[in-house]
Amino acid sequence: MFRTIPETTTQIAELLSGGVDIIRNVPPDQIDVIRNSPNARISATKILRVNSLILDSSGRASQTPLMNQKVRQAIAYAINVDEMLSKILGGYAQRSATGVNPLHFGFDGSIKPYPYDPRGEEAPGRGGVSQRVRDHADTYSGTITSMDQMADALTGYLAKVGIKVKRRHIEDVGTWTSSGKEGKLEGIQYYSWGSNSIFDADAILYALTYSKEPLSYTRDAALDRLLDEGRTQIDPGKRREAYAKAQKLLHEKFYWIPINVQYTIEGVNKKLNYEAGSDEMMRVYSASWKD
Repeated sequence: MFRTIPETTTQIAELLSGGVDIIRNVPPDQIDVIRNSPNARISATKILRVNSLILDSSGRASQTPLMNQKVRQAIAYAINVDEMLSKILGGYAQRSATGVNPLHFGFDGSIKPYPYDPRGEEAPGRGGVSQRVRDHADTYSGTITSMDQMADALTGYLAKVGIKVKRRHIEDVGTWTSSGKEGKLEGIQYYSWGSNSIFDADAILYALTYSKEPLSYTRDAALDRLLDEGRTQIDPGKRREAYAKAQKLLHEKFYWIPINVQYTIEGVNKKLNYEAGSDEMMRVYSASWKD
């Protein structure tokens, strides 16, 4: 039996009382509540989902300072991602440098995450960055852990360096997706992309950065050529090389700002043999009761 329980506190209360046996998307700040319970436990694992900021670098939705590479770099350097993952997600996250999941074929581990350097040469007002970003930061409900806290932290970091963005929340993910495909999502998109059980860089890079894809706000012919090569080559070595070059290009031009590889965090009845899956599928048919 599946029950829809919108409120997180009610979900947890039901789990602790035995009213339900599994709950999904446990907020990190509620993990200890479940761990300290005699009746329930936490099952958590990394999944093939990466959260990033996608920037309208091509001006698809509107002409903004985000089309300036130095402005995009200033945004990347203004965000203290490590602090967010530690304080908000409690360590239940892995820093992502490229937007590709380390579990994906083609992931390039040699690329390092953007540094936190809000007063460096690329800070607003220095290094040629004089344009103000007064745009939207779009968020939506459903897939990003602790989304409200993470989004508030992001906009807060940007405000500290004079980059003012207004958060626009779209509750319905269908509306958000439709707006994205129609090219109506201006500014910055706080994006979450999962590839379920497809362990390949193509599953995220092509859909989000290939210029002809409906959800892409990136226009770069060199990147398109690399992604075409990656999905048409048969030789694994050549595919890996193409995706490595694509990730370096994305990183160097600040087309998107990777935040983290996500965990699925589930609360489970201690009497149940069941573990969270890395492909986000709930295999309750394989669960069993302990003796």
